Amino acid sequence: MSSTTTIDQNFRNTIISNANLILEDKEIMEALLTIQEGTKSSKVIDLRKVVMQRLEKRYDELESTYKKVITTTYENIISTHQVNQAVLAIIEAYDFNSFLKILAGSVFDILNIDFLSLILESSNELSKFETPENLLHVKPPGFVKNYLGNQNSDALKTVTLRQLQSPRVEVYGAITGRIYSEACLILCLKSSLPPGLLIMGSSNAKQFSAQQGTDLLALVAGVCERMIRHWLN
Repeated sequence: MSSTTTIDQNFRNTIISNANLILEDKEIMEALLTIQEGTKSSKVIDLRKVVMQRLEKRYDELESTYKKVITTTYENIISTHQVNQAVLAIIEAYDFNSFLKILAGSVFDILNIDFLSLILESSNELSKFETPENLLHVKPPGFVKNYLGNQNSDALKTVTLRQLQSPRVEVYGAITGRIYSEACLILCLKSSLPPGLLIMGSSNAKQFSAQQGTDLLALVAGVCERMIRHWLN
């Protein structure tokens, strides 16, 4: 195109109003960058710097995304390993009391949490179990639904992950002020019994949040409820 050639005004306005489209179009950018230095007029702006800035920005974005993917993948691998180890420990229990000891010992350490409690609502069928004060707590009927905020619903999520602003003293006791997130695992024991609740608390506000997946902890809940059902039967 010679220096005396003019651009249609409508076409020019279209280019100006959609300048980003030019930078995003690979073929257009290649054509612009192949212009020889001697053929450029004083009115032509060198786009090489613009292109490099755009490429650097894209590179930074890709690098950031890559790091996030790697970090997430690593965390998922660690979490899967922890849950697998916890499940293997749980199935070693030979009766309910050994089950409670494994939860309070191995499982507590493996999952790297700061609090663990098994809550069952009062029932004659549970009276035969010894209840270590530091783990198993028997609560009045309706406690589980009330604690999860589902008093008027029959449907309870198997796993609820949430960050805490005001942890309940009747659950966390003396360490209430040090717990900032929790995982609540519903245990469906028998049709004749209300659901149980396994609560895991953490001093790390990011350890449990509603944005996280729940499949792994749902597995823990499933294993625990099946173990308890066996002893109840």
